[in-house]
Amino acid sequence: MDTNLIEQQITGLKGKLEELRGQEKLLVRASGIDEEAAKIRVEMDGLKNKTDVLKEEIEGLVGQKNTAVSATARALSETMSQILPVGSAVFRVDEDGNAFIGWKNGHVVPYDGLSGGERVMFDAALCHALRANVIIQEAAELDGEALLNNLAKTANSETQFIASTCHAPGEVSTKWKVISMGEAK
Repeated sequence: MDTNLIEQQITGLKGKLEELRGQEKLLVRASGIDEEAAKIRVEMDGLKNKTDVLKEEIEGLVGQKNTAVSATARALSETMSQILPVGSAVFRVDEDGNAFIGWKNGHVVPYDGLSGGERVMFDAALCHALRANVIIQEAAELDGEALLNNLAKTANSETQFIASTCHAPGEVSTKWKVISMGEAK
């Protein structure tokens, strides 16, 4: 046999051997990657379980928060309604934490939609609910009837109310002291 031919075959076989060793390295590397991927999947499953548990805890805490906020909103509304001459205060917080405050007097009017006179009475009721020691009302926006109703509702409060107006209040409860500044000269 020709030695030249055998040398060429040996060279070809060595090349093929190198190629196969390269493929073997890739297979070993791929096998390691598969094992690593399997480990990561196990870790991911564990993390998913932990995430599910945390989500349940958060849902429970959100429920507790909503219950607490709801109770607070209800108490605030009830306390405000004690001072409002008519209707009732509305205070709500939705699931997203957005607050709404308004006055239900036939229909619900948001705070920013209240007239000047309504806002005077509503602000006093809010201050009362927040336990202010002294509440000063600029009551010039109130008409005679609204002023008397407001004075009647606030007369029994333990909070000190001072109502300032340019209108004569008419006959008020003896729990109110009316001070007239006299006529301007």
